[in-house]
Amino acid sequence: EKNIESLEVLGKSDKHLAIGIINGRNVWKNDLSASLKTLNTITTHIPKERLSLSSSCSLQHVPYALHH
Repeated sequence: EKNIESLEVLGKSDKHLAIGIINGRNVWKNDLSASLKTLNTITTHIPKERLSLSSSCSLQHVPYALHH
């Protein structure tokens, strides 16, 4: 609920929000339905023009492919 309160405050400002929606430590097993649901909730409070999608952490150690 505190996250929703924060979104409401940010929605009233002119700030841009980067959303760490993809787990950067396990990008291959993202639950796309859950991510979409979260994004839909966020966009009810923040205009889409002020959103950027990001990973939850650095992607420095993520392999380029599943195969070696």
